[in-house]
Amino acid sequence: MNARKSKTWLSALIAVCLALFTSLAAAPAAQAAAYGTLAVHNVAQTADGGTAILAGDTWSIAQVATADIPNGDVSRIAYTATDEFADWAGTDWLALDSDQRADLAAELADHAAEHDLYAASAVAGADGYASFGSWQIGLYLVVRTGIADANAAYAAAPMLVGVPTSEDGVVTYDVQIQPKYEWAARLRIRAEEIVAYTGGDSMHGEPFPSVRYRVLMNRTLRNLVGDEGVGGIDFTYRGGERFSLTDVHATGDEDYVVIPELDNVFTYIGLDENGTTYQSADRQAESDGGHTATPVVLRTIADVMEAADDDRTGGMYDIGIDDLETLTASVDGQPVTVEYEPDTIKIRYVTDAEEVATNEKSITIPAISQRGFETGGADGLVGDFFAVAPTGTTFTTNNRSELGIVGTTLGEDGSAEIALLSDTLLNRQNGASFEDTAHDMAEEFLASQGIRVEGRHWAYRYLDLVNANDGNAWMASSKGMDIYWPYPEGTGPQTRFRLVNFSDMYREYSIDGVESLGSAMRTTELSNVEITNTEYGIRFHVGTNNYGPFALSWLTDGSQDDEVPPLIPGLPEVPGLGQTGSAIMYAVLAGGVLAGAAWLLGAARRRRQTGEGE
Repeated sequence: MNARKSKTWLSALIAVCLALFTSLAAAPAAQAAAYGTLAVHNVAQTADGGTAILAGDTWSIAQVATADIPNGDVSRIAYTATDEFADWAGTDWLALDSDQRADLAAELADHAAEHDLYAASAVAGADGYASFGSWQIGLYLVVRTGIADANAAYAAAPMLVGVPTSEDGVVTYDVQIQPKYEWAARLRIRAEEIVAYTGGDSMHGEPFPSVRYRVLMNRTLRNLVGDEGVGGIDFTYRGGERFSLTDVHATGDEDYVVIPELDNVFTYIGLDENGTTYQSADRQAESDGGHTATPVVLRTIADVMEAADDDRTGGMYDIGIDDLETLTASVDGQPVTVEYEPDTIKIRYVTDAEEVATNEKSITIPAISQRGFETGGADGLVGDFFAVAPTGTTFTTNNRSELGIVGTTLGEDGSAEIALLSDTLLNRQNGASFEDTAHDMAEEFLASQGIRVEGRHWAYRYLDLVNANDGNAWMASSKGMDIYWPYPEGTGPQTRFRLVNFSDMYREYSIDGVESLGSAMRTTELSNVEITNTEYGIRFHVGTNNYGPFALSWLTDGSQDDEVPPLIPGLPEVPGLGQTGSAIMYAVLAGGVLAGAAWLLGAARRRRQTGEGE
């Protein structure tokens, strides 16, 4: 081998060795870059502005997504959800803002706890650090899963933390995070919207329904009350005696309560939240002969923004708490900040609203159970409209189980009064009845079926189901109700009747975006209702969503439009109904199941309505 070749060979060998050395040296660096460390530093600000080191808390982590860093450029990092969090595979993790990131972290924490997905836990030492050591790069869920007794007043939300992190262009694989602690215990009391009709009674002896609240606690407060929940909070109001919320305050779900210890203020705010249309009971009484009419612009919101004495005026009412500033709360002597969030009560229209609101006139009749009906509970109701509940019927306020069923006495089963609301049809703005329009529509509907309309007589009624002892809040029944319509004068069981229902007309006309009464009459759909003549009246079944206006018609010239229906002798048997129940309709606070009671129906208890509405 000559010198030239020897030199070339030696240079090649050196180059190979250098390349190999460089490759071997780079491998640990690349491997190291695939991992990082994670630690939580638990330092919080105290109520007086000082600093507290929170030792003894347990923190847990779960890898939510793996990370890919092309060519080591952290600015191009991409996350891919792990199998355990595959439901969030489509998440654009890097596009989340701080609020979205916080909300998602809370959602992922619930998922991780439910499926036991935490991969490691660490306890904060005396220096406040909880260290997890070395972990593969990725996105991690970091959650405070254990709280030392001394730290119960401090709350920290779950976090999403990336390893590595980059801040101001500086990339770090050794990540230390400091949770944002919230030390103030906060309670939000949020009023719930309720829909009702004018009139009725309630816990406070007023026609408005009993206000339902949802009580929401922040993490600090939940930590303080522990297993006691909202029952662990002490309240005072207007400087009076301390009280707490117990089981009898609950209306169903644990977060929903009634608080009769608080006095409410109901402020009429018009027909929508923007205050664009309003009505005045006094002005309408002058122009409509005492009848509540459909909405008309009369005066500005500034003129009517004052506490209402009753609910005679249909529309929306803001739910307030009188002397709210005097409501205080605490847990074991530690103050709790109370925040109130109002909502509205929607009052549906009735005729003769002033008389109904002041109890000069009643338009409700207590419902009875099937068993009560079979044992004579309806004997005193012949000649009245009344309703019978099928066996096993359950009731819900506004078709929302969380609102529960309440009456005039807190926690007393049976103080609610499920009742049939029976009212004449509403009037036009000029005082003329809408019966004329209903008559024309119903006649056309029957004529389209080949049914004789000449010489027919008509009666009209608006029907719905309410809780008369909860401000006439409208009620839903799981199995519907059997309604009995009294025979009009000059008719009887041998008369052939026709009954027509007008759909989707629930007397919220022009309230909160609902169409006007005139528009509703133009868009309603008419349908035939199957009826049976009985010795108690004309019976028909109404489902939860089939109340509203009804038109009853018959011929009185001795002719019949078709076959005469048979009279059912004795107490009628309704197919599919059982043999248990009670007479007067009561409801249990928890759940709304029909409860037993003696059937004591008398003139003093019965709410009779006036007239046939023709």
